[in-house]
Amino acid sequence: MAVAMLWLTAINRLWQIDLFAVLYGLANGSIVPSAGTLYGQTFDATHIGKIMGMIYCSWAIGAAIGPFIGGALFDLRGNYVLAFWVAAIAMVIAAVMGALVGKDILSYQMVVQ
Repeated sequence: MAVAMLWLTAINRLWQIDLFAVLYGLANGSIVPSAGTLYGQTFDATHIGKIMGMIYCSWAIGAAIGPFIGGALFDLRGNYVLAFWVAAIAMVIAAVMGALVGKDILSYQMVVQ
């Protein structure tokens, strides 16, 4: 998703928007169907409702704040390039944090067992 977001900074043709839509859609769409299974395998399945509730609540807060920040950056710079970079960096940070949390939880579960 971050690569697709950065792709937006270089778009100057209509076909490039189509390519962005395909790349971003495939990356974003592949998350939803596998999310429940991933959360259940990574964390304790008995608390999956609470975990998914916290994850989706956090997502909703970001979805509400993101357009405001993007609009403010547009007003500041006169284009969306900085907003796309900020979004891409946030996506990379989220991916790294998710990977680290998964490793910490899995190693903790092995020690407890």
